[in-house]
Amino acid sequence: MSQLEPKVPPQPRGCSDSQPRELSEIGRRMFLEQTLLGLGGLALGGKAVGSLGADKSDQGRVDSPNPAASPTAACQSLTVPAANPPAPPLEKTPIVDTHLHLWDLKKLRLPWLREGDPLCRDHLLEEYLREAEGLTIVQAVYMEVDVHDEDLLKEADYVLELCQQKGGLLVGAVLGGRPGTAQFAPYIRRFKDSPWVKGVRRIPRDGNTAVWLEKQFIRDIRLLGELGMCFDLCMPPQRLPDAVKLVDACPGTRFVLDHCGNADPLAFAAGQANRAGQSTDEKRPAGSGKGRQPRRAPVHDPEQWRRDIAELARREQVVCKISGIVARAEKDRWQPEDLAPIVNHCLEVFGPDRVIFASDWPVCTRTASLRQWVLALKEIVRGRSDVDNWKLFYQNAVRFYRLPGPR
Repeated sequence: MSQLEPKVPPQPRGCSDSQPRELSEIGRRMFLEQTLLGLGGLALGGKAVGSLGADKSDQGRVDSPNPAASPTAACQSLTVPAANPPAPPLEKTPIVDTHLHLWDLKKLRLPWLREGDPLCRDHLLEEYLREAEGLTIVQAVYMEVDVHDEDLLKEADYVLELCQQKGGLLVGAVLGGRPGTAQFAPYIRRFKDSPWVKGVRRIPRDGNTAVWLEKQFIRDIRLLGELGMCFDLCMPPQRLPDAVKLVDACPGTRFVLDHCGNADPLAFAAGQANRAGQSTDEKRPAGSGKGRQPRRAPVHDPEQWRRDIAELARREQVVCKISGIVARAEKDRWQPEDLAPIVNHCLEVFGPDRVIFASDWPVCTRTASLRQWVLALKEIVRGRSDVDNWKLFYQNAVRFYRLPGPR
């Protein structure tokens, strides 16, 4: 398997970084007053440089082996250096939530929901805004919710209407889609000029990522790169090697690894307890839920996950979402230290410029509220620099998704 290590070409015209000035007071629904730092923040004639509405005539072909040869592809590079202005302290850092699920069951069918599941009800933007109060979340990107195949366009209409609301929180969307099918190309092309559509996700059924290696699937993921869109990688941790193969097959497409590769916190908690010579339950403080239910077995080997994550991180067109792992922790028993080994490894191997925060709301509420997850992650990263934390929670998302300025 070849290693992909693209060199960053000189920036073409129109790919400059902008320098933000002083940060204004951050509110739930306020954006920064000055131009956003990053490739997506420079407004030019009412259109963001590098946005999906930009001219695509000089992008490489779907099968182009050298995506960096075109100016538009160069703007997509994740390694373009940017000056680091003074960053706000962690508690005042603005947040972009890059993985927000919303659904209205009167409009959309979600076949995976089952009666009795706490998630089996409407989850609307108004509820999220209430839960986000005081958390300095200033923008959000919608993430698809695996609707019925016949509801894909309904889902797109639903979320794009929310994105178009003046002054609203949603500034982009990763849509559902069915790459690998004859219907995918005409479906996704209809969104090629949308400033809101940032990419596509399709979770393989039953975790079977073999479909990712089929020719038609690879052609469709390359097409996303041609259209300036990204693809989200979401699969069981044991399937990370297939993610590496797909990324290598699509050098002109940007990828997002969801949920730290779906790492299982229990795999690392067990290892920590064994090294300390005590059971995991013995580490729990009083009142943490000890003895309430038997612990399940970890779903993967932590060392293999570390190796596979490091290998994927060597592909520079991949960014990692720090998200999702709290939903796999034990309800009423988890602590930030249970999640720290996963978070810290991803931050180390992907580096400060290729990690982005995400809530995975409302899925995170299986074990934690939105506030609990945000505060837990802040506790884990508190020892990092203000600049690195600003990148994690805000700047990298603005740059990667080419998010708009204040509306």
